[in-house]
Formats: sequence, structure tokens, C-alpha cells
Amino acid sequence: MLKLFSINLFALYYAFIGVQVELAAIIKDVATCEEYPCLIFKDDFDTLDFKTWEHLKTAAFTGNKEFQYYTNNRTNSYIKNGSLLLKPTLTNDTFDEEFLYSGKLDLWGNSPYSQCSSNQYSGCLVKGHKNSLVSPIQSAAVRTVKSFSFKYGRINIRAKLPRGDWIWPAIWLMPKYSIYGEWPASGEIDLMESRGNDNYRDNDEEKSSVGNDHVLQSLHWGPYFPENRHDLTEVHTRKKKESFADEYNVFSLDWTPDCIRFYINNQSTLNVTAKKDGFWKLGEFSKLFENIHNPWESGSNLAPFDQEFYLIMNLAVGGNNGYFHENFTPKMPWDNEEGKVGKLMKQFWEARTKWLPTWKGEDTALKIDYVEIWKDEKHVETKKETESSSTSTKSLKMVL
Repeated sequence: MLKLFSINLFALYYAFIGVQVELAAIIKDVATCEEYPCLIFKDDFDTLDFKTWEHLKTAAFTGNKEFQYYTNNRTNSYIKNGSLLLKPTLTNDTFDEEFLYSGKLDLWGNSPYSQCSSNQYSGCLVKGHKNSLVSPIQSAAVRTVKSFSFKYGRINIRAKLPRGDWIWPAIWLMPKYSIYGEWPASGEIDLMESRGNDNYRDNDEEKSSVGNDHVLQSLHWGPYFPENRHDLTEVHTRKKKESFADEYNVFSLDWTPDCIRFYINNQSTLNVTAKKDGFWKLGEFSKLFENIHNPWESGSNLAPFDQEFYLIMNLAVGGNNGYFHENFTPKMPWDNEEGKVGKLMKQFWEARTKWLPTWKGEDTALKIDYVEIWKDEKHVETKKETESSSTSTKSLKMVL
């Protein structure tokens, strides 16, 4: 805390004498913590620190086959009023509409800082055709995989979510080394996912809202794809008044060697604690698969969530993995069963007169005020084995 306070005084002094100083993110080596709580990561977004936040550059769809491509462009990621904005724009604002149908989006790059991040689904080079479009949305995603990762701590992120049909903001964590295998064996922590739509509802008995007044927080885990039991460790939180797009909210995670707890505005939303045999037992995988090895056998009771994770913040649009579901109303302007994502993009783009009027300026942006990560004494590992009871949290619902 003293270090942070000293740096801020330093900046104030130079501001007073007329010298502009931009504060970068603060990263502290956990090994140097002498007192707790110990601040190990802090970014107030006085500037966009490119040493800390790496931009994704790809049209790969990260398994969800979304309709955007990610790039490093100040139209899509920039600082304003002390917040980082991740904002979607139309690809034809950068190129033209004909480019969507016949152009070639080349994201390979020619320098270490401009190279394509992922060629999954040919994401580094996309060619448009009359029935299969180039990604019609340009957006931004940033991550700390090369600058900062950690194991156990308290995360607080203050953010205002976007408003606009079919926008999909997310703040999440992924394993740096994937020591238990490919996704979802090494886990995924979703601090916040939401949808930008107003008045978007599930056609269930309760007609539950699934738009911008709804947030999903969850853990993803399983021995291999598609065996992912996130349904046992997720919570849906809804606001009675207004929405998460009307004001800033604080999304938090308290991650210890014993458990993972989620919060919104300091109100507990989800608590996941695993005992011996942990997630393997919780998922009842031994009953389902006789010849599948437990990938977490060598880990702690909380495996796969006992390794270093890094942070990702992104703003996606659309997709065909069911996040925008056929049972939701109003129906999305694309057919998830159509198959090839290029065709879905064409359907989405050619229906823009329905959704584009809901995209109003910077309301479409995910706005992040700050990110801070703390280490407390409870976040420090010991050799003592945890014998806590396991907690199944299937599809919990919270109201704020």
C-alpha cells in the first residue's frame, strides 16, 4: 500500500508542476509480500498499459463461433474518464460492405506485437464469399498471459456492462500452463458473463430475464471436451431494478486453497468448496467412465483450480454455442443449426436493421474502472490437507 501511495504522490507532484505522468499497472511479486493484505496487481486505467495487457488479434471464434474479430485498434480499445473501454464497431466502417462478401481479412501480422493470436478455425486469414462473410464486427479482447498470472487471491473488478442486442461481454480467467490437459480439464473461471439485450427473456416457467440485468458466474471443468460440468458450479444473478448496464458494479472472486467464492458488490453469490477427490467426485465421473483416468489425481482437493491463471477481458458479439438460445425471446436473427459460421454471420449482418438501432455510441462498450488483486494470509498455501465438504451449486439464482 505504501508503494502505491508513494507512486500516486509522485504523479501528483509532477502534475502540479505541469509534467504529464501516466500511471501504468502495478504488479508485485508475491514473494516480496511482507504484510497482508498485499496488493499484487492494480490497474486504475489512467492509461492503457500495453506491457501488461496484450491484445488478441484473431478471427478465431474461441469455440463459440462468434461474429467478431479481435484487433488492436484505438476505435475498439481505449481509455476514457479513467476507464478502459472495449467497444464493438462495424467491420465495414474500417473497410466497406463489399469487403464482407469478397474481401480477405489478413491478420497474420509482421512483427512480434502484431502477430495473429490464434489460427483456430483459420482465424488468421479469412476470405469472404457471397454466402459466407468475413466477420462483420470488429472488437477488442485483452489478456495478461505474458505479464501476470497468479494462484489464489482476491480479485475485485469494477465494471459497467454494455447495452445493445447480441453483445456478449466477459471477464474470465484461464490456466497459464494447462497442467491437467486441454480444456476443460485445466479449468476456466468466469467472473462475469452477460448479454447486452434489453428485455431478453428465457421462455421457462418464470420467464427469467437473461439480458443486461442478468450475470452468469461459473467454473468450467471436466476430464475432456465435451464433458464439462459447469452446470454444477454456476450462479445466475439478476437485478430487480435497473440493470448491470446502468451503473458500475464490482465483480469479485475470493480464491483460496480450500474454496472459490464469487461476489457482486460484496454480496456472496456462489461458494464452491471441494473435499478429497474434489471435482472428480463432484462430477461423478467414475460412475460414467470406467476407462478414463482422473486428470486431477496428482493435484490438490481444488484441482484443476490449484494452478496459475491469467486474466482475460473481451467483448464478443453473437455466436452459435447456445449462449443466445433458441428458447430465448426475442429470437436471435440467425439459425444456430445452419452450420457454417460464415452463413450465420450473413444472416446476422443482413438483419442489422433489427439490432443496429440498439447500438448507441459508447453504451455498447464494456467499461472497466479498475482491476485489483490482493493476497491475504488465507491465500497462502500450506501443506495441511483440506477436509471440507463438497458443495454442489447447480444453477443457483440470486437477486440483487
